[in-house]
Parts: sequence; structure tokens; C-alpha cells
Amino acid sequence: MKEEFPVPPADPPGEGAPDLWYVGRLDRNKGPDLFIEMAARLPRMLFRNCYLTGPDNFWTDGDRWSHRLLALATRLKFPVRYVGQL
Repeated sequence: MKEEFPVPPADPPGEGAPDLWYVGRLDRNKGPDLFIEMAARLPRMLFRNCYLTGPDNFWTDGDRWSHRLLALATRLKFPVRYVGQL
């Protein structure tokens, strides 16, 4: 028996596409860099803005994860904003 599921509507509910959020600690164990790499591959019509939020840990001496992630997003030409810890 083959299951079939309805195709979701092309237009999201509400006032346009939703925002995409990464919520969690910014460090290697949580994979925020992988989140940026995957999100950068999504069609932009699926979401409006992309935000990062969570505790910002050190990457190396004097450099923080938020700086590294924003640099990665710039290289991928993917607009993202770090809004700090909510």
C-alpha cells in the first residue's frame, strides 16, 4: 500500500515567508557553521531573514564564534544577523 501526502501550500500562512533562526550555543559541538552552510543552500523564497541567537563562545584567542559565522556567511553571500543572547 502506497502512502500519499498532500503537497503543502506554495504560499506560507501569515504575512509572507517565516524567519529562519538558529537558537543555541555558538560553538563547535552545536554546529552553527553547519547550520549556515545548509541554510545558504535553501531557496531564499522559503524564508525572509536568518538570525543567530545564543551564547557566543571563543573560537580562538580574541576571535569569537559569531565573528567566524558572519565571515562564513559573507563568503557564501548569505545574509545572516547575530542578535546576541535572548
